[in-house]
Amino acid sequence: MYESLDQAAFNVLNLAPVGSCVLNNQRQILFWSNLLEEWTGVPRKKVLNTCINDHFAHFDEAWLGGRLDAIFEGGPPAIFSAQL
Repeated sequence: MYESLDQAAFNVLNLAPVGSCVLNNQRQILFWSNLLEEWTGVPRKKVLNTCINDHFAHFDEAWLGGRLDAIFEGGPPAIFSAQL
């Protein structure tokens, strides 16, 4: 679904005063906000279309990985807070 959208479709997230990213069910990064670039020092060009686990290993940890898996299995909306 989201794979067919370009970055402009997510630009509204850059207006929010929080860091935002959009992942697909394979944890591939589809959007990386301006604030996430600033906060993490990781440029958007480096992370787009790559697996978030490749950049932030703690997404493989059971507590966080389990939350992501639950979201993609029909759980609550994909909005939660995690300190990178």
